[in-house]
Amino acid sequence: MKQNQKIALMVMGILGLVGLWQSAQALTTEERTANRTAIQTKTAERQKNITEKKETMDAKRTANKERIEEKKEEMQQKRTEMRARRQERFQKIATGVTTKIENITVKLEKAGIDTSNIETYLTELKVKNDLVEKVASSLDAAYDAEEAELIKEEREDLKTVVKDLRDYYHNTLRPAIKVAILEARPDLTE
Repeated sequence: MKQNQKIALMVMGILGLVGLWQSAQALTTEERTANRTAIQTKTAERQKNITEKKETMDAKRTANKERIEEKKEEMQQKRTEMRARRQERFQKIATGVTTKIENITVKLEKAGIDTSNIETYLTELKVKNDLVEKVASSLDAAYDAEEAELIKEEREDLKTVVKDLRDYYHNTLRPAIKVAILEARPDLTE
């Protein structure tokens, strides 16, 4: 083949390829448009699903927050009730000690026993009783402040003070009363 023929075939081939390329380009554009439409549809669906999931999660979060708030209120109510019962218990201890002191004094005086020896012990017992009331009220203040360390310290202080009060009554006051009774009525020793 001659040079011109070769060039003519090449030009025809190139022109044919260009036309083929243009027709392929047209099909690709249609496919691209279809693909874009499909992608846009899928994207819209995904966005819709994401929005629905967000709304669902927001609703769940709101429900959980409300439930947590209800639990907090419930726990606060329980704490308040516990504090009231504890305060009532320590008030009962304090009034019980005061009543015992009064009853002991009255009984000893009715029996004709000199209570002057025991008065110092009774005064000390009243001071310890007042200390129990003071520590119990400071524990309530700590609960109002909601400070865990302070609450822990006040609880330990209260336990110590109540134990000290009981020990004082059982180990000091009761033996002193028995001694006073035995001194006044020696006939009871036999």
